[in-house]
Amino acid sequence: MNDITTDRTGLTVRGGLPADANSAFSAWVDSAALKQWMCYNDDAGWDFILDVREGGQFRIDMSHEGRTIAHTGVYTTIRRPERLAFTWVSKFTNDEQSQVTIDFSDTTTGSEILLSHTHLPEEFVEAHANGWSEFIDELRAWLSR
Repeated sequence: MNDITTDRTGLTVRGGLPADANSAFSAWVDSAALKQWMCYNDDAGWDFILDVREGGQFRIDMSHEGRTIAHTGVYTTIRRPERLAFTWVSKFTNDEQSQVTIDFSDTTTGSEILLSHTHLPEEFVEAHANGWSEFIDELRAWLSR
């Protein structure tokens, strides 16, 4: 279960994970791992290109119901295992740049993840909140294996 909060142009999703912060961080920066947990419905047509370094670019092509949606961005902060931040652009940001920041912290039972997504168009805040929460649920299940 995740705690989700939203405002007019942003969101936060907070949840516990069954692995330490370093393992959780690694799941976001390794393309093979990312594909395993992020493509929980159907990985056919999903493609991940990651240049994981500050200033490096990424592209994630998400396919769903016969449509492929490109999500692109630039890594702005890479501070293992505490913080990963990147810009996020897709048709669901009206092709405008938004900002995602993910903080990881160790706990006695694994780690906590706090994902913030800001500078979103108001009409897409709820959809992004639900999408990120689903991804964190899938990451939690994947890390439990």
